[in-house]
Amino acid sequence: MALANDFRAYDSSFSGRIRGLLSNIKERRSRVAAYNKTVNELNSFSNRELTDIGIHRTDIAEIARRHAFEG
Repeated sequence: MALANDFRAYDSSFSGRIRGLLSNIKERRSRVAAYNKTVNELNSFSNRELTDIGIHRTDIAEIARRHAFEG
């Protein structure tokens, strides 16, 4: 996974660090939910439907990862 720089103002207080941690957890949970939703939706398609849209079943995890974690 790529490392992204965050240039927002850094709050070094304890409460600021807790807010940052909670924000990171919320963002991660959101991305994991998007990954799971994409995998589940693509897995619900038949092989024929996947072929029609140009996707092989073995590509589903990679497609979902790119969708959820790379934008």
